[in-house]
Amino acid sequence: MNAEFRRQIARFTTESHVKKFLAGHVVGGSVFGYDNVRVNGHTERRINDAQAAVVRRIFALSKAGTGYSRIAKLLNEEEALTPRPQQARPAGWSPSSVYEVLHRPLYRGEVVWNKTRKRNAEGAVAVSARPEAEWLHLDRPDLRIVTDDVWEAVHRRLGTARADYDRQTHGRRQYRRDQDSKYLLTGLGRCVCGSGLHVRSRGNNGGRAFFYACTGHYNKGSKACPHVDQWPMEELDREVLGAIAGDILTPDLAEEVIEAARQMFDTSAQQERRGPLLRELAAVEREQARVTEAIAVGGTIPALVERLRKTEAKRRALTAELERMRETRPAPAWREVERRVRRSLADWRSAVTGDIATARQRLRQLLTGPIRFTPCVERGYRAIRFEGQLGLAAIFGGEMVTNMASPPGFEPGFQP
Repeated sequence: MNAEFRRQIARFTTESHVKKFLAGHVVGGSVFGYDNVRVNGHTERRINDAQAAVVRRIFALSKAGTGYSRIAKLLNEEEALTPRPQQARPAGWSPSSVYEVLHRPLYRGEVVWNKTRKRNAEGAVAVSARPEAEWLHLDRPDLRIVTDDVWEAVHRRLGTARADYDRQTHGRRQYRRDQDSKYLLTGLGRCVCGSGLHVRSRGNNGGRAFFYACTGHYNKGSKACPHVDQWPMEELDREVLGAIAGDILTPDLAEEVIEAARQMFDTSAQQERRGPLLRELAAVEREQARVTEAIAVGGTIPALVERLRKTEAKRRALTAELERMRETRPAPAWREVERRVRRSLADWRSAVTGDIATARQRLRQLLTGPIRFTPCVERGYRAIRFEGQLGLAAIFGGEMVTNMASPPGFEPGFQP
């Protein structure tokens, strides 16, 4: 019944969106070059003249033969208006955003909708492409920013460039987005500007030397990020893994975690055993109070005194038992916990210092956010500082967190 209800709601929503689309209303989000304006209970697009000028410049540069990357750098140098950045990246034009502008038919006055599906058959969020036969098209000359002649000229040039590339590579285009990176820090590291890291290489004594570099600088230019430095890949990998294995995942960390876990273990175990004793002690003390009150009002004195003596003896026995419980620990069960903690830490140390593929997998599990790299100067030499955050829950299964920073190194600090 729930699945059928969800399908009915999806059908009603789709029908409503189709009616809005055919009426020329906005069905979706905002697009660079336009403003979303509320009109009589619905939303319509209006051309934003300042942003539209940037769109026309992109088409003019592409028509003149300028590539995606060069267009992005020129726009950033000119401090042109930019689309809203995503995922906390720095604002600026990139080759991918230039590509999207040049391939969006809305700029020639053609609105295309229903190209993707947001959810799967079970209702979970899973974006997928729809067949082209399901796309809806609507001519909107009032939204045209570039003329048909400019659009066709640009796409003729792009088609020629694509054909030349296919001829040079014999049509072998390799898309590897579904494969994990073979480098340790790509996707896991960020420049201080917020951009990701990529790997560059150059010849070195008959071989190849590999370096990490800021993607924002090389794709968007120095206006987006001034850090032109390239950092030796092997050395930086070694420093990051060494800081984690040598300064964080150490025997001292194990002792600190074990002591914290011991306190939690003792508290939990004692609470489980102390609870019934505390309740029984409270009942004995209430009985003592009632007996004392009966003696005060003149009850059967010998019987009441005997009863009071027995309750006092029981109270002392319970108090002694609680005191002994406070001083003792459940050693047999705790030794198993301690052994598992030490073994887990040793396994993670070994994995982090292993091959790059394994270390990358474990590093992805440990990190609670990207590692941030900041160029700096140390004692007159160019250096790089890196900092991030590790979650010890991946290692020990707890809620403790350790902060890391280098230099001087990763400093573990526990938080409840």
